[in-house]
Amino acid sequence: NATGIVSIISLTLKTEGFVGLFKGVGPTVAGALPYEGIKFGCYDLLSSKLVKKSESGSISVYSKFVCGATAGTLAGFVLYPNDTVRKLLQMQSDGRKKYNGAIDCYVKVYRVHGIARFYRGVLPYMSRMVPNAAIQFGVYESFKERYLTKPR
Repeated sequence: NATGIVSIISLTLKTEGFVGLFKGVGPTVAGALPYEGIKFGCYDLLSSKLVKKSESGSISVYSKFVCGATAGTLAGFVLYPNDTVRKLLQMQSDGRKKYNGAIDCYVKVYRVHGIARFYRGVLPYMSRMVPNAAIQFGVYESFKERYLTKPR
């Protein structure tokens, strides 16, 4: 019975080998790239097209936070099924392997549980991701504007 990080790593190495330490990394990377792309794309669209700018061409800090939160919400909701598949792949053990990769997992989960299963747990996930994206964009854009933008 694994009780700490060292014992979990040791147990994983013993039962699944070195490759077992990287279970689910494919869907993680495959989800991170589009997540960031959607998030940044949505933020850019929201902040450039839908928010009123000041005379200097900037938007308020509040608007930066709102645009960031909205972008994080959209990206998170679109890609949450990938997170579900990643978790399901990581939780299976070789002795009771249910899925042969991400595609197999998507197909089997959809056939048995439908689309709703992919979104189980989305609210706690969003309660973490929305503030994260709001802070990320609010702080980053404010610092960028303050320290990297050349004065006119």
